[in-house]
Amino acid sequence: MKNVLFFTLEMQGLQEASQIQAACEHIEAGDNVLYVTCGRSLGFCNDNRKGNHLQCRFCKKRQLARSKKAIKGLNSIHSIDEYTTPDDWQQANRQQFTFDTLDELKRITYEDIEIGYGALSSYVSYTRNIDAKADEIRDYIEDLMRMQIRMILAFKRIISSFQPQLIVFHNGRFAEYKPLLGLARNASIDYLCTENILASDGTRCQDNYFNGTPHNVMSRFKNIISTWEANNDHEDRERTGRLFFENRRNARFSGDTIYAKNQKLGKLPQNWDDKKENIVIFNSSEDEFFAIGSDAENISLFKSQLEGIRILLEHYLSDGKKHFILRIHPHLKGLPYPYHQNLYSMQYANLTIVPPESDVSSYTLMDASDKVIVFGSTTGVEACYWHKPVINLGYAFYAGFDVAYAPKTKDELWEFIDTKNLKPKDSQNALPVGYYFMTDKRPQLNYAKSYEQRTMCSLFGNHYIWHQGYSLLGSEHLYGIWRALMYKFEGYIPGLTKYKQVPAYYK
Repeated sequence: MKNVLFFTLEMQGLQEASQIQAACEHIEAGDNVLYVTCGRSLGFCNDNRKGNHLQCRFCKKRQLARSKKAIKGLNSIHSIDEYTTPDDWQQANRQQFTFDTLDELKRITYEDIEIGYGALSSYVSYTRNIDAKADEIRDYIEDLMRMQIRMILAFKRIISSFQPQLIVFHNGRFAEYKPLLGLARNASIDYLCTENILASDGTRCQDNYFNGTPHNVMSRFKNIISTWEANNDHEDRERTGRLFFENRRNARFSGDTIYAKNQKLGKLPQNWDDKKENIVIFNSSEDEFFAIGSDAENISLFKSQLEGIRILLEHYLSDGKKHFILRIHPHLKGLPYPYHQNLYSMQYANLTIVPPESDVSSYTLMDASDKVIVFGSTTGVEACYWHKPVINLGYAFYAGFDVAYAPKTKDELWEFIDTKNLKPKDSQNALPVGYYFMTDKRPQLNYAKSYEQRTMCSLFGNHYIWHQGYSLLGSEHLYGIWRALMYKFEGYIPGLTKYKQVPAYYK
């Protein structure tokens, strides 16, 4: 038997479901489980982005009741408020932070824990804005960092008294989870970072990381390889792996959003010229990995994708034999931020831009290209599968699978681009990645099935979706109406929220 410490948040749907599942498994195994919920001392989370104190009260009361009901045999459930002292608040409030840029913000730590990264990661996940000025978001970011300091102080107390051999939390990236990740690592305590992944039938399965996170390249590599090797039927796993790439090309389910459904196979840009060497650049949604943490720092060759593309185009501006086609990621459609909008300001004779909403086929571009350049996009592993030479210039979860060339310097990059018949990497290397996303042979969320189902409420012209199992006065629809009203009007009720709107967020 071992002591296992859990931390979870209410109203987080599948995040909470992952914690419930893991807690039930450890209780069934005979472990001593201490289950700590968020309580009111956080003040902010992914579901309470404006600091709504009424929502905190509601969440705390409901989560304690829901957790006791969902986790059979749970003897010890507490709120973090019970471990937070007035001095913790004073100590957090006294803390001074100095940062004039987002890069400086990333470097801020408290007791060697990356609270700057945690705050920025939460902010970017809320807004997708990686171009915010420090002064625009300073107060909000400092609130998120002070929240993390209170968490660190409280959980140090919990760890000291409970002496866990394992700490379980979700994701590890956001402000409400970064302190647990840092504390576990600093104290050399094993930790489990829960995650989930979508199965082909629409249900969610477990995708947990032991002593790692989903954003760490080596941790993801281990998970993908262990998933691959767990299937001894080699024909089945190769067939399933290939299905991922076939489905992506044909706009069918492949474990993620289907981006190609409005694209026309066979369609290329009007100015496509077969007489030139056509190099297709697939950029990424840069916000998705902007503030992952120091684990992912310094992986990219360039500071930003925009900078990298400009340097690349200017280097080959006088080379009339090469032409570059930039396929802007469909997930960037409509984003007003400079990191997206400034892509369209590039005026180079050797560049054709294909915007996110274009029906030009990404796969036809891939097929017709001589080389493919990516900044970590999944398109990189796909292009390898389809026998194209791929050059990766950014953070990529599949970096351990030798599917792309990864230049360490600009000179190496020019060498790869200038090699006329650059050899594609072995397409077999891509199959474990495809299998990882397509296989249904995964541990299920058996103890939290109700959290998988979703209910939708339409009010004020907007659609609000939440996971079943949440109710108000016994009614899921009444709960949905309450949530919709809260989202719509909370920023306009004096004193209800600390912020009327998350700063520098343009919906």
